[in-house]
Amino acid sequence: MATLKNADVRTINDAFVRDGYVLDFSNKTFSEFFEDEMAVDIYANKYGSSKDSKGMRLRAFAEVESPHLVARMMRALWIYMNTSGCI
Repeated sequence: MATLKNADVRTINDAFVRDGYVLDFSNKTFSEFFEDEMAVDIYANKYGSSKDSKGMRLRAFAEVESPHLVARMMRALWIYMNTSGCI
């Protein structure tokens, strides 16, 4: 389990989240990204309820998973952001 400081959460928000949205992902592509990159079902209950935004699920993932997996997730999102034209 990763222990996030407030600065860590701000970094995730500033880099990847806008108004609850994560980059340019739809619910489907967000789910596919996590399945492909992390072998994780981001819509599993441990990452939130059915009404949570993608941003809330991303932060929950960062709070409950191992630091190694969180680092992999952030690197994968960074690469996606820089190669897909999201910036």
